[in-house]
Amino acid sequence: MGNNIISRAGLDHSFVAVIDASDNATSKMPVGQVPYFVAVNEVTNKIYVPNLETNDVTVIDGTDDSTNSVTAESKPIAVGRQ
Repeated sequence: MGNNIISRAGLDHSFVAVIDASDNATSKMPVGQVPYFVAVNEVTNKIYVPNLETNDVTVIDGTDDSTNSVTAESKPIAVGRQ
């Protein structure tokens, strides 16, 4: 995803909408069911998307758009520090 990228979770879908702010190009990145939130770590260039129905968090690597799912507790709704 790199710099100048805006992400938004689609609550009724299984994707994150991605907008390239440099040219307004849009695309969809598949994630788990009912993505609820998007958290970005600008230092590591990772995007975290908790998925309510699949009880996991999709981790998107912003450098190459690869994804990985991490099992979470029931109905994760946010990610962050405790």
